Amino acid sequence: MNKLIATLCVIAWSFCGAYGYLALTAPTHATSEILIDAVLAMFGFAVGMITWTRLSRDIPLICACGRPVNRMMVTRLA
Repeated sequence: MNKLIATLCVIAWSFCGAYGYLALTAPTHATSEILIDAVLAMFGFAVGMITWTRLSRDIPLICACGRPVNRMMVTRLA
């Protein structure tokens, strides 16, 4: 399941980058094209962030000394 989520994460971030670039480089008189590209870029960003946080929660935190870090301790420090 992690491979599927990781693949979706890569596709979503590339979707965000491609449509974000198109929205930024579109001619100024094509407002509908800019709006559609911006909405698609935001969709790619949202899916990319959701999948990235899901993947990052599954990875255990390891301290520089090699010991696992308690997540509750990290959230209290932040």
